[in-house]
Amino acid sequence: MTAGTGWSRRRVLRLAGAGAVAVGLGGCGGDGDSPAGQAGGTLRILANDGSTNDSLDPLRLERSFQILAAPLIYESLVDLDEQLLPRPRLAESFETADGGKTWTFRLRDGVTFHDGSALTPADVVASISRALDPDAGSGNSLAGQLAKILLPAGIKAVDDRTVRFSLEQAYVFFPNAMATRFARVYKAGTTDFANPVGTGPFTFVSLTPGREFVAERNPSFWRNQVTLDRVVISNVAEDASRVSSLLAGDADLVFEISLAAAPDIENTDGYAILEQANARWLAIGLDGTVAPFDKPDVVKAIKLALDRQQIIDNALGGYGTIGYDTPVAAQDKWFANLPQPKRDVAAARQLLAGAGYPGGLDLPAVVGLSDEPATMAFLQVAQQQLKEAGIRFEIKPESGATYWDNSWLKVASYSNTYLRRHPDEIMKLVFLSGGSWHQSKLKDPEIDQAINAAGQTTDLDQQVAAYSQAQRLIAERDTTVVPAHFPRLSGVSAKVKGVKTNPVSFLEVDQATVG
Repeated sequence: MTAGTGWSRRRVLRLAGAGAVAVGLGGCGGDGDSPAGQAGGTLRILANDGSTNDSLDPLRLERSFQILAAPLIYESLVDLDEQLLPRPRLAESFETADGGKTWTFRLRDGVTFHDGSALTPADVVASISRALDPDAGSGNSLAGQLAKILLPAGIKAVDDRTVRFSLEQAYVFFPNAMATRFARVYKAGTTDFANPVGTGPFTFVSLTPGREFVAERNPSFWRNQVTLDRVVISNVAEDASRVSSLLAGDADLVFEISLAAAPDIENTDGYAILEQANARWLAIGLDGTVAPFDKPDVVKAIKLALDRQQIIDNALGGYGTIGYDTPVAAQDKWFANLPQPKRDVAAARQLLAGAGYPGGLDLPAVVGLSDEPATMAFLQVAQQQLKEAGIRFEIKPESGATYWDNSWLKVASYSNTYLRRHPDEIMKLVFLSGGSWHQSKLKDPEIDQAINAAGQTTDLDQQVAAYSQAQRLIAERDTTVVPAHFPRLSGVSAKVKGVKTNPVSFLEVDQATVG
């Protein structure tokens, strides 16, 4: 794959030769010219994880189907670009004058909701205050991220365009928090999201949970003229059926195909793969408070028994990069330059013997999120690798319809993927003692101190040093296993131009055309 573009060089050249413009990667742009192509028309997107529980409540965005739909309707104060740096969105500016303890956001003038009413600071206050309530939404991680940092009483409307956030402690990454999908802004007083009203580039038409979402162009969108007439997101669970629909011309973009399906699209003229590098990371969550994972040498043996490159080759189709048992990929600017994990079966067996398992051991069954082909393929490869070291486990597939409520963070061992996030956000969720997604359940003051220290300094070198220390401690002490990071691949027709990827909203289509 061509570094930085997200496209294989061969496919870009073939598409360009056919007169097509490659779909661009990047963060959130400002006003600009529309892409070459015919304005208007309908963009047909296929997702695969819709559920009868689908909602457009910004605090209940748990699945890709919802995450794709919501940013067409709602916007946040801030966007994150592909480098995870904050960029103004509904806020035209944001600043702190005291090292990150007080933040002032200035709203853009003239932004209106889809019903014609003006965006006001009161809407921001209401939306973010509700997001701070951990019981307000099933998928809401913002409450955990800002726990002990921001209270509802600290959010104030200063005037008709200014909102001030007075934090309990300095937090230099607060603008990043205002870019998460749970920080979307909607009208104050909203309690029913069946007919959502936002400020986004498209207006709501319909939602059939688990089946279809439809939105139409917002003619009054503040940022630019929306080029599409309509976006339809349909749910088709089977990957092969989605790819067939794309290649038959019945869909324009298939979001997040399995890695195994990529060659079928890449090798067909008129179609290409859109890649967002290191967009996900594989993980096995092990509860470090229960046997046998309460013995550090058992966890170390599991990590040593894994051949990470073989996992990439056999489970991820060759796409991906080696994981270092932290959420930070080696290509990330925050990476701690950790030594690359090497497989050592003999050392793994020795650790097991020292932990009281000279004949190997049987682990609790690993519950795997069956909606994720990469997760299930990884578990099958890992099962064979660990068996060679005397570590045995059964795989228990479970659908996302029940996995997140019944198994994730609840059983002794489970596996799923996570999205790439800024290290502040993901480390606080997964690795901080008391974090909302704390997998190991272990309390480590040194890890906590390193994670928190990064968010209290504006000095980049000090941030990198703190995150580096956190990564070293997590890789050495935490029970979470991260063998690989891998890209998000989507199949797209050459007729589609102007689509951008985004680390939070996944896709930006307000300047797309279907020609």
